[in-house]
Amino acid sequence: KIEINILETEDKQFKDHQVNSFGGNLINKIEFKVSKGDTFLSILKKFNLSDKIIFKIIDKIEKYYDLKKINVDDIIHFYTNNKNQIEKIEVYIDIDSLLEVDINEIINTKVIALEKVTYKTSKEYIINESLYADGIKNNIPQDILIKLIKLFSFDLDFQRDIKKNTVVSISYEYNQIYQ
Repeated sequence: KIEINILETEDKQFKDHQVNSFGGNLINKIEFKVSKGDTFLSILKKFNLSDKIIFKIIDKIEKYYDLKKINVDDIIHFYTNNKNQIEKIEVYIDIDSLLEVDINEIINTKVIALEKVTYKTSKEYIINESLYADGIKNNIPQDILIKLIKLFSFDLDFQRDIKKNTVVSISYEYNQIYQ
């Protein structure tokens, strides 16, 4: 195992989660949110890993995923044991797959296909302020509202045609992803 010492910091990029049971050991899940200017190298250096180990990890990941594609606000999960040793890293390759990096004496990688379940739902709400604001208040996903507004933008004058107490009924599909 590779030992790490996370610096005592107020760094808001790190978010510790509950301790999970993994392979019989207690594991701490650390969620890291990528910020502007972060590279995978700079992120791994925050864990005080040796350069040799860092480059081995990067080399293994690069076989499956171009690390230049990591974007701001992407989430990377790090798992450490009770001795503060890093055991596993998870990087989402795309919406359908996760790259898992197991770190032992030998660094192993595998791509896990994520299962998607599609749900269909319908909602109805009354407009008091605007199509968008009231949609958000009624838990309609933002991307669905934006698509709805784009769809009707050529046919409706939103200020003249949509008045207070107008009833909006919307049906849409959304995906839930499972590991």
